Amino acid sequence: MKEILFTTESGSDVPKELQEKLGVIVLPMHVTMGEKTFDDGSIPISELYDYFDRTGDTPKSSADNVQDYIDFFTKLREQHPDSVIYHFALAAGISTNYEHSVVAVREFKDIYTIDTQRFGAGCIAYIAEARALLNSKGGAEAITDYDALFHEFDAITDHIQCSFVPDSLEFLRAGGRVTNAAYIASNVLKIKPLIVPDKDGHLFAAGRYRGNMLKICGRYIRDMCEKYDVKRDTLYIMYTEGVKQEVLDEMERTAKELGFKRCSYDVCGAVITCHGGHAAIGLGMVLN
Repeated sequence: MKEILFTTESGSDVPKELQEKLGVIVLPMHVTMGEKTFDDGSIPISELYDYFDRTGDTPKSSADNVQDYIDFFTKLREQHPDSVIYHFALAAGISTNYEHSVVAVREFKDIYTIDTQRFGAGCIAYIAEARALLNSKGGAEAITDYDALFHEFDAITDHIQCSFVPDSLEFLRAGGRVTNAAYIASNVLKIKPLIVPDKDGHLFAAGRYRGNMLKICGRYIRDMCEKYDVKRDTLYIMYTEGVKQEVLDEMERTAKELGFKRCSYDVCGAVITCHGGHAAIGLGMVLN
């Protein structure tokens, strides 16, 4: 019997309490502001907003490089010599993390890397489903075919959906992801795009909402539940700093109205905030 470890990057935004509950070990990604680079989680999110306000430039998130992964897995293997590691990587469509982790694990045995094709709360939902699957099989002590387990974990992506709605396109515009014209139009018309990953994990605008967050947040959840066959166990809610409590309360009220048993909250770290900006909201959902 071998010990089974779960790992991921900080772009998955697994909260501290869930890291322990899910048994997942997190490798920090990086954020650059000007000429200084920081590990995700090492600075307050307010510093990202302050930097943008001062410079008009967005902080830049960056993936872990191959050596970061080699160092990370080497340390884990020293601490857990008789282990099998399953690494749940941030979507390859939005980050090179998966690509770099694939290269790094060639240096090791019994390490599997999985492209979740998801981000943020979608990754949390993915890892939670993987843990539930492992538990349903009797835990690590019951597993003998680690390749088969990898393929079962890899298939989970078909049952996970995630999305987010930025409150403003400021960060996306400053980062070159939308045009000035689109930014101006969104401000004038109070339009907020619905951003979702495609089957390869690339992000695209799948719709739009008009109005303030309190007005649209409930409709956003209902729309996702109408579009997808969603399990009503846990709704994973992610948000960047700046979201008003009344918005979160309305999201939870809507979730309960739709039959969800519980809500899990994820305050986004620096990596996801670099993309979503101030006061964005998002969802991670498990599908039937």
